[in-house]
Amino acid sequence: MENVCPPEPFTRQICIEAPLEPLFSVSETEGCGPLTVRPVTNTTDESTSCEEVDYLWTVTYEEGYCGDTDNHSFINDTDATSADPEILFTGPGIYSLTLSATNTCGTVVSPPQIYK
Repeated sequence: MENVCPPEPFTRQICIEAPLEPLFSVSETEGCGPLTVRPVTNTTDESTSCEEVDYLWTVTYEEGYCGDTDNHSFINDTDATSADPEILFTGPGIYSLTLSATNTCGTVVSPPQIYK
């Protein structure tokens, strides 16, 4: 009869994460131009994410208030992929800001916030 040893036990870490819920708040939603929104505070809960979360801020322009040209920029070394960007709006109009958050469960887009 052959002597068979049981296999050695092993441990492997498994991470299970939930889809993200992108949330943010802003310092103000209307004002005279130029309007600096600083900071845009990303309040997305990353505590259940296994890996780094990727962000993408999208600004959508709509003509209004005698404005007909999208004129916004990310300032102070921030950009559309920064977790907490600063945005300068210099042209009149209506701007909508959304936040997309991506983890291994996919990408979720926040409801828009409107700036006038």
